[in-house]
Amino acid sequence: MGGIELCGDGGSVLEPTMMIRRTERGSATVLALGLSVTVFATAGIATDGTRAYLVRTRLQNVADSAALAAADRIDIDSYHRSRGSEATIEIDAARATVSELLAELPADVHTSVSISRDGINIRLSTTVPTSFLGLIGISRLSVVADARARPIIGPVPR
Repeated sequence: MGGIELCGDGGSVLEPTMMIRRTERGSATVLALGLSVTVFATAGIATDGTRAYLVRTRLQNVADSAALAAADRIDIDSYHRSRGSEATIEIDAARATVSELLAELPADVHTSVSISRDGINIRLSTTVPTSFLGLIGISRLSVVADARARPIIGPVPR
């Protein structure tokens, strides 16, 4: 018969396909391994990133509260002497307020407080341990919260 022979030795049509499959052996394993690493990295960023974000939010709330409360400790005598044209912070009262509010923070939170008669600056920082990101060598994430406040005279700005 005058047919077309696909393989030189008269073999079946499936042999070239089987040869291709033999050379791709293990590629599914490599693909699954690469996909697993990607999934773990994404889960790590989501889980550990969310934990760091929540810690930062808590620190920011505490820093804002402490700064606003301290800025509210106005030197009343100075305010009256200036007939309401000048408001300065009573430093000792502001320092006591900040100390009271920051006393509730865990011991691993580092605090930096700067109080002057014109305003207050507070910086809170800590590190958050990771779980998933530890698998790729990132064992801790740094978190920082800054707050500034000053006394205001007159109507509150909107």
